[in-house]
Amino acid sequence: MSGSAIDTPTAAWHRRLLQSDLWCSDKEFILGGHTFAEVYAMAQSLRDLFAAAHGDEGEKIVCLAAENKAVIAAAILASLAGGPTLLLPFAFSGRALAEMRAATGFTSAITDKPRDLPPGTRVFCPQPGSAWRPDELSSIEPKAELLRLFTGGSTGTPKSWSKTADNLFAEAFYLKQQYRISAQDRLVATVSPYHIYGLLFSILVPLISSAAVFAGTPSFPNEISEAVMDNAATVLISVPAHYRVLRGRRITAGSLRLAFSSAGMLPRVDNEEFCRRNQVPLTEIYGSTETGGIAVRVRDK
Repeated sequence: MSGSAIDTPTAAWHRRLLQSDLWCSDKEFILGGHTFAEVYAMAQSLRDLFAAAHGDEGEKIVCLAAENKAVIAAAILASLAGGPTLLLPFAFSGRALAEMRAATGFTSAITDKPRDLPPGTRVFCPQPGSAWRPDELSSIEPKAELLRLFTGGSTGTPKSWSKTADNLFAEAFYLKQQYRISAQDRLVATVSPYHIYGLLFSILVPLISSAAVFAGTPSFPNEISEAVMDNAATVLISVPAHYRVLRGRRITAGSLRLAFSSAGMLPRVDNEEFCRRNQVPLTEIYGSTETGGIAVRVRDK
């Protein structure tokens, strides 16, 4: 980022964010909900809240205890613009949040509704009333820690995986380019944004591509079908268990052009049945929280 003419992955995603005018756009980020301008305004309100609460010293780490995708996106933008590292819990139960407090010492949290937070936690609730300052992203530090993803682990002790801005946004930019995801796309994800796969596809890819994303996280067959049909979704992001329960169903009237599966191996019969019923290629993505996506497979085109 020092003026080199080489278009590195870092340069590509950073330039995309800097040149974007979405901070003042009425285009929907959430289908039927928050616009991009409102997401950026909430990000600015968080930056202002952090500064007011801690002055020049600043907040170092903040728990992100929100399910609202617009709030999650705003928190990531605020962190990217010099805000604190975000801690993404593996669950929102009082016990899970207390265990994460013990592991990290966080004293503040961003929320979208009342949560069972540890006593004494300072709560930040973003509001869409502040005007985003476009130069906020000019001094991004791509290699700085952006967030930590927590997993419960088989021992019950939370484990965390640190991710830099470059780790996440470079992969999101690659996905946008590879699958030609654009402002015309409408995404439905059946996986939580607190999973690396869900975070990439339901938060970061829409941010970097100007696409719109469905607000909820449907999990039952009828919910998934309705979300895709009612929103004329073009991209489905799901997991093997959901493709299994969708067997025998046609879930699109023709709008769907891409489907993805991750978080485990997809049985061939489920893959073939989905592709046959919906006439959509299904891309399997393999990887982990630590590595991100490292391999893909498309059985039927």
